[in-house]
Amino acid sequence: MPAAEVDGFRNPLDAISFATKHPVDIALCDVEMRELDGIQTAKKIKDLYPRCNIIFTTGYSEFTGEAMALHASGYILKPITKEKLKEEFSDLRHEVKEGEVEAPFKAVTFGSFSFYHRGELVRFTYSKTKELLAYLIDREGNPCSTASIMAALWGDEAGNKASYFKNIRSDLIMTFENLGYPQMVIKQRGVLGLEKSLVDCDYFRLLKEEPAAISAFHGEYMTDYEWSEYTLGYLLKYDQM
Repeated sequence: MPAAEVDGFRNPLDAISFATKHPVDIALCDVEMRELDGIQTAKKIKDLYPRCNIIFTTGYSEFTGEAMALHASGYILKPITKEKLKEEFSDLRHEVKEGEVEAPFKAVTFGSFSFYHRGELVRFTYSKTKELLAYLIDREGNPCSTASIMAALWGDEAGNKASYFKNIRSDLIMTFENLGYPQMVIKQRGVLGLEKSLVDCDYFRLLKEEPAAISAFHGEYMTDYEWSEYTLGYLLKYDQM
């Protein structure tokens, strides 16, 4: 895999922390490690990326049953050699496409807006938090000023919504922290943005003019929100293609 980026860790907790911030296609785990064993470490990584290829490396064959129960992609008995690695990489359980990794979140913007984490609908304390997230996605995750966000969400009433905005901002941040992705919300003084690399979104794919996204778009975009009409006007050119 010549285009692969390789990161190594001595501590499994460091590896799990890395995985919460960076998508992982293949994880090689020694079965016996300090802090957490390889089986426990693999389970946590699979929770984050269900299609991650787990390859166990060990000097003991008795762990193969646990590895198979976890749907591991491979199991290498030590000593590890280049030939053994090549053999496992040539027969992965889940295909790895160059330049494409599995995103933990999915946003659906064609029609009404919905947002998912690993197939489960993400719920917020306030309905307005969902709209805040939708607006940040509409802005392609780019940092937006508090003033511009409030103007979009409340129009002429924005001046009276400062306390409410603090509540939904906090709700957005805490929701992603509780899901294990504190890096999702880019927050600076007076500014909010999103880490868009963590989101698979039909709107983002449409802007890249991917054929599947163009076919899926039928002239409806975030129909829940009035502010989306400006973006829709731009996107309608794709409905003619």
